[in-house]
This record gives sequence, C-alpha cells and structure tokens, in this order.
Amino acid sequence: EVEKARERASSLAENLRRRVDECEERKLREIEKAAAATERAHKLQREVARYRTEPIVRRFQALQDRLHSIEDVQKAREDSLQQMVEKEHNRLIEERERFERQLAAKDANIRRYRGELDTL
Repeated sequence: EVEKARERASSLAENLRRRVDECEERKLREIEKAAAATERAHKLQREVARYRTEPIVRRFQALQDRLHSIEDVQKAREDSLQQMVEKEHNRLIEERERFERQLAAKDANIRRYRGELDTL
C-alpha cells in the first residue's frame, strides 16, 4: 500500500508539474504576443510621426484647416443673410399691416363722408 500511495503521489506530482509547465508556456506565449503587439504599436507610432513631418501631409493639414475656416465663414455669412431675410420679411409684414390699417381708416372716412353727402 505504501508503494501504491507513492505511485499515486508521484503521479499527482507529475500531473501538477505538467500543468504548471503548460501554464508557464501559455504565460510565455501571451507575454510574447503582448511584446509583439507593443512593438507593432511603436512601429505604427513612428510611422505616424514620420508621415506628419512629410511636406505633403503638412500641406494637406494646412488645406484642411483652411477649408474648415472657409466653411465657418460661409456658415456665418449664411446665418447673417438668413437673419437679414427674416428681418426684411418681418418689416414687410409690419408695413402691410400698417397699410391695411390706413386703408381701413380711409374706407371708414369714405363711408362717413358718403353718409354725410347722402344726408345733404
């Protein structure tokens, strides 16, 4: 029985060693993957930094900035024009209403004068 217990203990120890080795191998593979990913990220960062210093990229960025400023100016002009149109529209409505009141007053005067003429 002691021999069987030793064999079982030896077998368990071997299984544990194998499982520990597998875990360590997986851990090493994950570390290698992470290191490779980090290296790729650094390489991409260097490429981006290099591209940013190239004249064509700087020119593109300058043109893009200029386009945005032109779009902003255009939007401001459109907003200003829209406000002017609304203001003129409101002014014309007020003028029409004023003329309608004047016309109504003149019509009332005409009716009153006709009534006075009819009585003469």
